[in-house]
Amino acid sequence: MWRFIGYYGVSEFAQRVTRIATTVLLARMLSPMDLGIAAMAITCFEMLRVGTNAGIGQAVIRATDAELAGTCITASRAMWAICGALALLQTGVGAMLGLGSDRSDVFFMIAALASVYLMMAPGLVQTYLIQRANDHKVITRIATQQAVADNVLTIVFALAGLGAWSIVLPKIVTCPIWLIGMRRAHAWTADPTAEAAPLRDVLRYALPVLGAEISTAARLQLDKVLVGVMLGVEALGIYYFIFNAGIGLSLSLTIALSNVLYPYFAAVASAPDKLLQRLDRSLVQHALPFAAVILVQAALAPIYVPILFGTKWDSSAWLVAVLCASAAAKVFADAGTQALRAAGATVRELQGTFAVTISSLSALAIALRFDLATAVVVLAIVSAVAQLVFALMARHCVAHLSDRESTHGSKVST
Repeated sequence: MWRFIGYYGVSEFAQRVTRIATTVLLARMLSPMDLGIAAMAITCFEMLRVGTNAGIGQAVIRATDAELAGTCITASRAMWAICGALALLQTGVGAMLGLGSDRSDVFFMIAALASVYLMMAPGLVQTYLIQRANDHKVITRIATQQAVADNVLTIVFALAGLGAWSIVLPKIVTCPIWLIGMRRAHAWTADPTAEAAPLRDVLRYALPVLGAEISTAARLQLDKVLVGVMLGVEALGIYYFIFNAGIGLSLSLTIALSNVLYPYFAAVASAPDKLLQRLDRSLVQHALPFAAVILVQAALAPIYVPILFGTKWDSSAWLVAVLCASAAAKVFADAGTQALRAAGATVRELQGTFAVTISSLSALAIALRFDLATAVVVLAIVSAVAQLVFALMARHCVAHLSDRESTHGSKVST
């Protein structure tokens, strides 16, 4: 397990080095207004991109060997349909936002980002199969190549004077790196002798996962929408900086851990007692060290923010620390999420993530009536508490499944 996490650790280090350089440059070269405009486009893209995490991939990873060929066929068809629909939807949303803000550049940025979905569709099944095989070295290598290229191009475009476009364009230009890398890493074509798995069976598992992903994306993206609507684009630019300078690394670490944990848990999905053992072991051996790293970063924020990003951001350093520290709770919540998915308890996951999202965004909306600093502190406290409660709920659910399995096994043996 730690070997797999090590792959992600090396990958994240390489990405962070270039990301820090990128964030430093953008903080010094772009105005809060430019950052706010880019945040509008990126937020729209990230909100809709969650549709590509529709639970279809988890269904492929969790499928038995006998079910795999048919599940892959259904997954491929479903993801092409989803990606095409997302491209059209994002273009329409971009048109509405562009007209609503009287800024045509917002529309063009959002519409341009819609092309990413069409480039993702041909490589998604291959990605799921690589994850199923636990080939994390390949996944992290490709992710590192794409992320480093993204960061370097952002610097180049910013130096060329492209403003907000310097943040948007690299997302499009680097997508072929991911597509080509995944297709080369795992060759897959639909088996003509296999019968496609019934779509309803795949969706029965996948739809609650999609709902949970949408809920999580809403929590991570609608905060920016609320800030922009209630305090304006300039305040959104400041919040966007606080978010990226503080919680950006933390989210990368939690995503990396989730990518490793789900296949690890899914391997014992049919044995709830073993799943509970792996969850408890992971909470102690993996989640705790990751949370500690996040808290160390938070403690160092007042030191590194003015040094790296310039004195104009000095007053925001303590807010970076507060928001970063709150992400330590997400490590435990994400471990619980992956255990629930492996157990097939996706409805419970949806219920829990929805509760976390509603509580966090409601608290933020109320606090924004005062000022940005108050809102950041309230959001950090409420989201951290809600995620810890969710982690306890997830562990209790897996333990209940284990107890029920033990009781059933005892009755059968009797």
